[in-house]
Amino acid sequence: MKKITLAVPSFSGGGAERVMVTLANKFYEWGYSVDFIVKTDAGPYKNDLHHKINKISLTDENSGRLRKRITAVFRLWRYFRKSKSDVIMSTLRQFNVFVFFVRLMSFSGFPLIVREADTLDRIFSNGGIRNKILLFSMKVIYKRCYGVISNSLVTKNDLLDRLNLPSKKVNVIYNPLELATIQIKIAKQTKPLSKSVVACGRLNSKKNFSDLIRAMPLVREKFPDITLTILGEGADKVNLEKLSAELGLEGIVELPGFVDNPYSYFAKADVFVQTSLWEGFGYVLVEAMACGTPVVAY
Repeated sequence: MKKITLAVPSFSGGGAERVMVTLANKFYEWGYSVDFIVKTDAGPYKNDLHHKINKISLTDENSGRLRKRITAVFRLWRYFRKSKSDVIMSTLRQFNVFVFFVRLMSFSGFPLIVREADTLDRIFSNGGIRNKILLFSMKVIYKRCYGVISNSLVTKNDLLDRLNLPSKKVNVIYNPLELATIQIKIAKQTKPLSKSVVACGRLNSKKNFSDLIRAMPLVREKFPDITLTILGEGADKVNLEKLSAELGLEGIVELPGFVDNPYSYFAKADVFVQTSLWEGFGYVLVEAMACGTPVVAY
């Protein structure tokens, strides 16, 4: 039996984490032995991982930051030394760098594939010494990995251009989608009589939800009863709630946080809107379309 190892920082509510859990469950269903490595064993997708998949947590929840880092290095090093896995795939760039260096220290020989879920806009737009070190590390490391997977052609071209990778090193594999599961979760959903807009994603500056909120007073001039629901958690939640209040949109803009079944919201909405400043794939766009909901994105 072939063994596949998947590695991701946590079970937090982002697209990359959802992709890895979906892949792990499907690989297990297909008959592979699966190890699932997480640096932090926490997040809303934790319970979605099949209970028979071997989960390896690299840190203890109650440890301090320094101890967590040391523990993560040791446990991952020990895994590489003892594992008989046929291949490991890691995702999210900082974690990819971490996995590569620990694997190097362990003198492990099995192939490492890194997955990139986004373009490198943040590194170049923010600058700073940490981002420069990360960029340099990626330029060195990605060339030495067995392969690089990008989630779209845009992401691949961005990697080729900014990391100077050979084209044959990077393969495009689009994000997986469980269409049958989505159809089950939206069964018998009906649209309300009033108009509604829905958006979904981590509440941060990249997703740019403030633009969407500012547009609502204009939209309400034509559709006075329209509402906006933004699904997700993040550091900008308080600011977005404050902006909604300043524009007199209390009761019109809702931020319910992370929800277990976003598809029911997508299916009931008249339109799904994505205002991200950049995306590698735009996972929620495809999910909204799978629910039959029209999409506006910019």
